[in-house]
Amino acid sequence: MDIVSLLLLPMEEPLALKTDEFDGHAIPRPPNEIIRPLINPFARIRTTRSSWRKVDDKIQCGIAVDLDTTDSGHVVGEVERVVDSNDQEQIALANKQVKEFAA
Repeated sequence: MDIVSLLLLPMEEPLALKTDEFDGHAIPRPPNEIIRPLINPFARIRTTRSSWRKVDDKIQCGIAVDLDTTDSGHVVGEVERVVDSNDQEQIALANKQVKEFAA
């Protein structure tokens, strides 16, 4: 079994319910007993998330922006538009909208 297969195994319960201790801090426990011995924490990074929604003419268009700022000043962001369908035309339109917004 490869590591990708291990990561796709069902979780025994939500991560927030069980924690382990690392360097005096509670950390989420890995999702299952198979992965737990294969990984170890190596850093503790505090982040603050801000979430934004794009509004066109006071109507939400479904584009969301999340910005995560670390305690050391680095910022990582993502732009997404959720599509509740497997319709390839809707997915292509959403991809186009995100690319235009992020440009």
